[in-house]
Amino acid sequence: TMINARVFALRILGCALSLVIIGCMLVLLRRDARERESRARELAMSRTNLLTGLPNRRALGEFLDRLLAVDSRQHVLMTFQVANLKDMVRALGHDWTDHFWGQLSSNLTRGQAGQNLEAFNPRSFQLSDLSLTVVLQGASLEWMEQEQMAPRVQAEVVATLRTTHIAYMQLQLRIGISNVRMGSHVDVSAILRDLSLALQSNEQMVRYFHSSFAEQSDRDEDVRRLLIDWIRTANPPMQYQPKFHLMTRHVCGAEALLRAHSMKNQPLPPPYVIEIATRHQLLSQFEWCTLEVVARDIKRCLAAGYPIPLAVNISATTLTLPRFGDRVLAFLDLLSVPPRLLSIEITESGHVPDVETVRTNIIVLQRAGVGLSLDDFGTGYSALTTLATIPFSEVKIDHSMISRIDQPRMREAVSLALESATRYNATLVAEGVETEAQSALLLEMGVLFGQGYLFSRAVPMDELIQMARRKGAFCADGTLRSPRPMQV
Repeated sequence: TMINARVFALRILGCALSLVIIGCMLVLLRRDARERESRARELAMSRTNLLTGLPNRRALGEFLDRLLAVDSRQHVLMTFQVANLKDMVRALGHDWTDHFWGQLSSNLTRGQAGQNLEAFNPRSFQLSDLSLTVVLQGASLEWMEQEQMAPRVQAEVVATLRTTHIAYMQLQLRIGISNVRMGSHVDVSAILRDLSLALQSNEQMVRYFHSSFAEQSDRDEDVRRLLIDWIRTANPPMQYQPKFHLMTRHVCGAEALLRAHSMKNQPLPPPYVIEIATRHQLLSQFEWCTLEVVARDIKRCLAAGYPIPLAVNISATTLTLPRFGDRVLAFLDLLSVPPRLLSIEITESGHVPDVETVRTNIIVLQRAGVGLSLDDFGTGYSALTTLATIPFSEVKIDHSMISRIDQPRMREAVSLALESATRYNATLVAEGVETEAQSALLLEMGVLFGQGYLFSRAVPMDELIQMARRKGAFCADGTLRSPRPMQV
């Protein structure tokens, strides 16, 4: 009996020890699980922007590494920045982006704007506190540019955001688009670093990075040298986009456009050239030499018997120069060119500052008869304010609106633009007219003037004069120069 009691006691003790050991093991396992969960949370937090809750730059780099390892196709990075950050901070405070980037991400991946991108399985990441990047899988920069996808997405997302907050009415988004694969060797960290640096110096609203960033720097330097040469010789390569009466199809003016090529004979987009000129503080000098070319070409039109009004693009930066208006009139007088044949186009998205020098220059030019045209009406945030402040004689609606004029809401927007222009005694001109259907709709709505590929691309001055001879031209005094008979 004693032996049985001892055996029983040992068994009880063994069970107790086993339970203690099992309990210790459970405690250790639970502690290990908690440590793993803690490490997982820390790792997740290291991949997440704490203010917006979006995947961050580290997550983007890891995602691209995985994507490039398993998918040999080209992919696109579409990076968004707020162009007028100071204005938005003044309106909404310093922490407004904490919510904004989440809204933008949702719009781009699940909202109305995202419908244009859904075929590419868009994934959004917080590149920095001031920029958001969307990865488009299987897309290419070349396709994006050809389809004008970036401006379309930009217009859609801004329109949507403006319906959510009144302060977003002044929002301006800048977009940079780059291929992920720019060569045989792909360095994701270098791409993200160089993209951030490139966007910081970018003034264009939509910028395509076609080459590696080292090559882009060389290309930028080549353009800077071209600008200096154009300024020195006062001879930038300009062509003219004719403006037509939509009903009679007579030429009634033309807009001067830069048509330049790089040293490797590749076309240079005018916004890119303007961005380089702005970066190197050459913009006003460059715009002055374009004005000189246009004034000389007006004289050529006069000599040919077709006093066609010609327009040149001038930025708000140049309008702030003291006595700019007097300088323009003095140059026109030197060439014996009537001021009424020159029109100055001011881009609305550039935002014309309400300062004394600008008012003085505009008054000087207007009183002399120089035309004032508001370009890209409806794409900026101060359309009516700008139109009410400056006595424009012409308002031009952007091609992005005309391309969607088949949509009822866009027709309403064009009608409002026509009503606004008429109320301020300005003529409305439609840019980017590409089809007969668009021309017919515009005429039906009461828009009488337009320009675009339906009528003509930009052409050299000699070809513009020949076009006026073939089709006839409305001149600045309102007279119609009929086509001249062929010389036998």
